[in-house]
Amino acid sequence: MLKTLRRIIQEVASSQDFSEALEIIVKRVAKAMSADACSIFILDRRQGEYVLMATRGLNPDAVRKAKIPARQGLIGLIAEREEPINMLMRLNIHDF
Repeated sequence: MLKTLRRIIQEVASSQDFSEALEIIVKRVAKAMSADACSIFILDRRQGEYVLMATRGLNPDAVRKAKIPARQGLIGLIAEREEPINMLMRLNIHDF
């Protein structure tokens, strides 16, 4: 895993801009963790909300449009705990 992290860091360091760096991170982290989705939300302190800045597994059209109020939802919980949360969701057709 350390080798993978080093490769991600090297690739991010050679990126052309911030958006490209974020795209590299979500793509490589999702692959390394065999995750269906990986997203980066960044806090806009002025507006008091998290803004989706990069994603793999969510709708790419939501980037820079999806916003979540600070301290709310899963994103707020992750920010509060300051650690990743690994979630496994199982949906049952009878739940709908």
